[in-house]
Amino acid sequence: MLPGYPAVPVTAFISSILLLLVLIASAERRSWNFGLTVLCVCVFVENFFGAIETVIWKDNADVKLYIFCDFISHWQMLTTTVKPACTLVITRRLHKIACMQSLVQTTKEKRFEVWFNVTLLFFLPVLVAGPLYYVMQPVRFAVIEGYGCTNSIDQSFLAFILIDIWRILFPLYSVVVYCPRIFWEFYKHNRSVNRFLNTNGEVSRSRFLRVLAIGSLDILFTLPQGAIATVAIIFNSLQDNGQNSGTIN
Repeated sequence: MLPGYPAVPVTAFISSILLLLVLIASAERRSWNFGLTVLCVCVFVENFFGAIETVIWKDNADVKLYIFCDFISHWQMLTTTVKPACTLVITRRLHKIACMQSLVQTTKEKRFEVWFNVTLLFFLPVLVAGPLYYVMQPVRFAVIEGYGCTNSIDQSFLAFILIDIWRILFPLYSVVVYCPRIFWEFYKHNRSVNRFLNTNGEVSRSRFLRVLAIGSLDILFTLPQGAIATVAIIFNSLQDNGQNSGTIN
Protein backbone atom coordinates (compact mmCIF):
# COMPACT_ATOMS: atom_id res chain seq x y z
CA MET A 1 0.00 0.00 0.00
CA LEU A 2 1.41 3.36 -1.03
CA PRO A 3 1.69 6.24 1.46
CA GLY A 4 -1.18 8.72 1.36
CA TYR A 5 -3.94 6.15 1.74
CA PRO A 6 -6.72 6.77 2.77
CA ALA A 7 -6.11 10.53 2.59
CA VAL A 8 -5.98 10.53 -1.23
CA PRO A 9 -9.38 8.87 -1.88
CA VAL A 10 -11.04 10.84 0.93
CA THR A 11 -9.74 14.12 -0.50
CA ALA A 12 -10.86 13.10 -3.99
CA PHE A 13 -14.36 12.24 -2.73
CA ILE A 14 -14.65 15.56 -0.87
CA SER A 15 -13.50 17.54 -3.91
CA SER A 16 -15.99 15.72 -6.13
CA ILE A 17 -18.81 16.52 -3.68
CA LEU A 18 -17.81 20.20 -3.63
CA LEU A 19 -17.80 20.29 -7.43
CA LEU A 20 -21.23 18.66 -7.48
CA LEU A 21 -22.50 21.37 -5.10
CA VAL A 22 -21.13 24.03 -7.44
CA LEU A 23 -23.02 22.48 -10.36
CA ILE A 24 -26.24 22.25 -8.32
CA ALA A 25 -25.91 25.87 -7.19
CA SER A 26 -25.34 27.01 -10.77
CA ALA A 27 -28.42 25.08 -11.89
CA GLU A 28 -30.57 26.66 -9.18
CA ARG A 29 -29.38 30.18 -10.01
CA ARG A 30 -29.47 29.45 -13.75
CA SER A 31 -26.11 31.18 -14.12
CA TRP A 32 -24.14 28.99 -16.48
CA ASN A 33 -20.69 29.55 -17.87
CA PHE A 34 -20.29 26.90 -20.55
CA GLY A 35 -16.54 26.47 -20.22
CA LEU A 36 -16.61 26.49 -16.42
CA THR A 37 -19.52 24.02 -16.32
CA VAL A 38 -17.78 21.55 -18.62
CA LEU A 39 -14.59 21.89 -16.57
CA CYS A 40 -16.49 21.15 -13.33
CA VAL A 41 -18.17 18.09 -14.85
CA CYS A 42 -14.88 16.67 -16.15
CA VAL A 43 -13.00 17.20 -12.89
CA PHE A 44 -15.97 15.84 -10.88
CA VAL A 45 -16.03 12.58 -12.85
CA GLU A 46 -12.24 12.33 -12.78
CA ASN A 47 -12.00 12.82 -9.01
CA PHE A 48 -14.97 10.59 -8.20
CA PHE A 49 -13.77 7.60 -10.18
CA GLY A 50 -10.18 8.34 -9.22
CA ALA A 51 -11.14 7.89 -5.57
CA ILE A 52 -12.79 4.57 -6.40
CA GLU A 53 -9.67 3.44 -8.25
CA THR A 54 -7.36 4.18 -5.34
CA VAL A 55 -9.56 2.03 -3.10
CA ILE A 56 -9.78 -0.91 -5.52
CA TRP A 57 -6.05 -0.93 -6.35
CA LYS A 58 -4.75 0.33 -3.01
CA ASP A 59 -2.35 -2.61 -2.52
CA ASN A 60 -2.24 -4.38 -5.88
CA ALA A 61 -1.79 -3.86 -9.61
CA ASP A 62 -4.01 -6.69 -10.80
CA VAL A 63 -5.52 -6.32 -14.25
CA LYS A 64 -9.30 -6.54 -13.76
CA LEU A 65 -12.54 -4.66 -14.41
CA TYR A 66 -11.68 -4.31 -18.09
CA ILE A 67 -14.71 -2.25 -19.12
CA PHE A 68 -14.24 0.11 -16.16
CA CYS A 69 -10.56 0.57 -17.01
CA ASP A 70 -11.39 1.17 -20.67
CA PHE A 71 -13.77 3.94 -19.63
CA ILE A 72 -11.28 5.48 -17.20
CA SER A 73 -8.37 5.43 -19.65
CA HIS A 74 -10.45 7.07 -22.39
CA TRP A 75 -11.94 9.58 -19.94
CA GLN A 76 -8.48 10.58 -18.75
CA MET A 77 -7.45 11.09 -22.36
CA LEU A 78 -10.61 13.14 -22.93
CA THR A 79 -9.93 15.41 -19.96
CA THR A 80 -6.33 16.07 -21.02
CA THR A 81 -7.83 17.95 -23.96
CA VAL A 82 -11.02 19.25 -22.34
CA LYS A 83 -9.36 21.00 -19.39
CA PRO A 84 -6.99 23.24 -21.39
CA ALA A 85 -9.78 23.82 -23.93
CA CYS A 86 -12.04 24.99 -21.07
CA THR A 87 -9.34 27.46 -20.05
CA LEU A 88 -9.28 28.88 -23.56
CA VAL A 89 -13.09 29.11 -23.73
CA ILE A 90 -13.27 30.80 -20.31
CA THR A 91 -10.59 33.40 -21.04
CA ARG A 92 -12.04 34.04 -24.51
CA ARG A 93 -15.46 34.70 -22.99
CA LEU A 94 -14.01 36.96 -20.30
CA HIS A 95 -12.11 38.87 -22.97
CA LYS A 96 -15.32 39.54 -24.87
CA ILE A 97 -17.03 40.74 -21.69
CA ALA A 98 -14.08 42.96 -20.75
CA CYS A 99 -14.13 44.47 -24.25
CA MET A 100 -17.94 44.79 -23.95
CA GLN A 101 -18.40 42.83 -27.18
CA SER A 102 -21.26 40.73 -25.78
CA LEU A 103 -23.57 43.74 -26.20
CA VAL A 104 -23.22 43.90 -29.97
CA GLN A 105 -23.24 40.24 -30.98
CA THR A 106 -25.30 39.39 -34.03
CA THR A 107 -27.15 36.11 -34.53
CA LYS A 108 -24.37 34.88 -36.80
CA GLU A 109 -21.72 35.71 -34.20
CA LYS A 110 -23.69 33.95 -31.45
CA ARG A 111 -24.05 30.88 -33.65
CA PHE A 112 -20.32 30.92 -34.32
CA GLU A 113 -19.63 31.12 -30.58
CA VAL A 114 -21.78 28.06 -29.93
CA TRP A 115 -20.09 26.00 -32.65
CA PHE A 116 -16.64 27.18 -31.59
CA ASN A 117 -17.22 26.14 -27.97
CA VAL A 118 -18.83 22.81 -28.90
CA THR A 119 -15.96 22.01 -31.27
CA LEU A 120 -13.29 22.72 -28.66
CA LEU A 121 -15.07 21.10 -25.73
CA PHE A 122 -16.74 18.13 -27.42
CA PHE A 123 -15.72 17.24 -30.97
CA LEU A 124 -11.95 17.72 -30.55
CA PRO A 125 -11.69 15.83 -27.21
CA VAL A 126 -13.79 12.96 -28.61
CA LEU A 127 -11.50 12.83 -31.65
CA VAL A 128 -8.41 12.75 -29.43
CA ALA A 129 -9.79 10.21 -26.93
CA GLY A 130 -11.28 8.05 -29.69
CA PRO A 131 -9.53 7.31 -32.99
CA LEU A 132 -6.30 9.23 -32.33
CA TYR A 133 -5.76 7.57 -28.96
CA TYR A 134 -6.61 4.16 -30.46
CA VAL A 135 -3.89 4.61 -33.07
CA MET A 136 -1.27 5.85 -30.59
CA GLN A 137 -1.84 3.47 -27.65
CA PRO A 138 0.76 0.68 -27.38
CA VAL A 139 -1.43 -1.22 -24.87
CA ARG A 140 -5.13 -1.21 -24.03
CA PHE A 141 -4.57 0.38 -20.60
CA ALA A 142 -2.14 0.23 -17.68
CA VAL A 143 -2.71 -0.45 -13.98
CA ILE A 144 -0.55 1.18 -11.29
CA GLU A 145 -0.57 0.05 -7.68
CA GLY A 146 -2.08 2.66 -5.39
CA TYR A 147 -3.41 4.63 -8.35
CA GLY A 148 -5.50 2.38 -10.58
CA CYS A 149 -6.15 2.40 -14.30
CA THR A 150 -4.48 4.88 -16.58
CA ASN A 151 -4.00 5.45 -20.28
CA SER A 152 -0.89 4.61 -22.23
CA ILE A 153 0.29 6.39 -25.37
CA ASP A 154 3.32 6.06 -27.57
CA GLN A 155 6.06 8.48 -26.46
CA SER A 156 6.74 9.73 -29.97
CA PHE A 157 6.73 13.10 -31.69
CA LEU A 158 3.67 12.08 -33.73
CA ALA A 159 1.74 11.30 -30.53
CA PHE A 160 2.74 14.70 -29.19
CA ILE A 161 1.43 16.47 -32.30
CA LEU A 162 -1.85 14.55 -32.36
CA ILE A 163 -2.64 14.18 -28.65
CA ASP A 164 -0.41 16.09 -26.22
CA ILE A 165 0.00 19.40 -28.02
CA TRP A 166 -3.43 20.70 -26.97
CA ARG A 167 -2.60 20.93 -23.28
CA ILE A 168 0.22 23.34 -24.00
CA LEU A 169 -1.21 25.10 -27.08
CA PHE A 170 -4.53 26.20 -25.54
CA PRO A 171 -3.23 27.65 -22.25
CA LEU A 172 -0.28 29.25 -24.05
CA TYR A 173 -2.67 30.96 -26.45
CA SER A 174 -4.76 32.16 -23.50
CA VAL A 175 -1.69 33.56 -21.75
CA VAL A 176 -0.29 35.28 -24.84
CA VAL A 177 -3.50 36.57 -26.45
CA TYR A 178 -6.45 36.85 -24.06
CA CYS A 179 -5.08 37.39 -20.54
CA PRO A 180 -3.01 40.51 -21.36
CA ARG A 181 -5.98 42.03 -23.19
CA ILE A 182 -8.32 41.35 -20.27
CA PHE A 183 -6.02 43.05 -17.75
CA TRP A 184 -5.29 45.87 -20.20
CA GLU A 185 -8.99 46.56 -20.72
CA PHE A 186 -9.52 46.64 -16.96
CA TYR A 187 -6.62 49.04 -16.55
CA LYS A 188 -7.48 51.26 -19.50
CA HIS A 189 -11.27 51.35 -19.24
CA ASN A 190 -11.81 50.51 -15.58
CA ARG A 191 -14.86 52.71 -15.09
CA SER A 192 -16.53 51.66 -18.33
CA VAL A 193 -15.99 47.97 -17.63
CA ASN A 194 -17.25 48.31 -14.05
CA ARG A 195 -20.34 50.16 -15.26
CA PHE A 196 -20.96 47.48 -17.87
CA LEU A 197 -20.61 44.67 -15.32
CA ASN A 198 -22.85 46.42 -12.80
CA THR A 199 -25.63 46.96 -15.34
CA ASN A 200 -25.21 43.65 -17.17
CA GLY A 201 -27.62 40.94 -16.09
CA GLU A 202 -25.47 38.21 -17.61
CA VAL A 203 -22.52 38.46 -15.23
CA SER A 204 -21.67 40.59 -12.19
CA ARG A 205 -18.28 42.07 -11.34
CA SER A 206 -17.69 39.61 -8.49
CA ARG A 207 -18.60 36.61 -10.66
CA PHE A 208 -16.40 37.93 -13.47
CA LEU A 209 -13.43 38.16 -11.11
CA ARG A 210 -14.11 34.69 -9.67
CA VAL A 211 -14.20 33.10 -13.12
CA LEU A 212 -11.06 35.03 -14.08
CA ALA A 213 -9.31 33.71 -10.98
CA ILE A 214 -10.35 30.13 -11.79
CA GLY A 215 -9.16 30.48 -15.38
CA SER A 216 -5.84 31.97 -14.25
CA LEU A 217 -5.24 29.22 -11.68
CA ASP A 218 -6.08 26.56 -14.24
CA ILE A 219 -3.52 28.09 -16.61
CA LEU A 220 -0.90 28.10 -13.85
CA PHE A 221 -1.41 24.35 -13.36
CA THR A 222 -2.09 23.27 -16.95
CA LEU A 223 0.67 25.12 -18.78
CA PRO A 224 3.60 23.85 -16.64
CA GLN A 225 2.23 20.29 -16.85
CA GLY A 226 2.04 20.56 -20.61
CA ALA A 227 5.54 22.02 -20.82
CA ILE A 228 7.01 19.26 -18.63
CA ALA A 229 5.22 16.58 -20.66
CA THR A 230 6.51 18.15 -23.88
CA VAL A 231 10.11 18.14 -22.66
CA ALA A 232 9.76 14.52 -21.48
CA ILE A 233 8.32 13.39 -24.83
CA ILE A 234 11.04 15.15 -26.83
CA PHE A 235 13.75 13.74 -24.54
CA ASN A 236 12.37 10.19 -24.76
CA SER A 237 12.00 10.48 -28.52
CA LEU A 238 15.60 11.62 -28.95
CA GLN A 239 16.81 8.93 -26.56
CA ASP A 240 14.93 6.22 -28.46
CA ASN A 241 16.35 7.45 -31.75
CA GLY A 242 19.84 7.31 -30.32
CA GLN A 243 19.34 3.80 -28.99
CA ASN A 244 17.87 2.61 -32.29
CA SER A 245 20.79 4.07 -34.20
CA GLY A 246 23.23 2.28 -31.95
CA THR A 247 21.41 -1.00 -32.43
CA ILE A 248 21.38 -0.67 -36.21
CA ASN A 249 25.08 0.10 -36.28
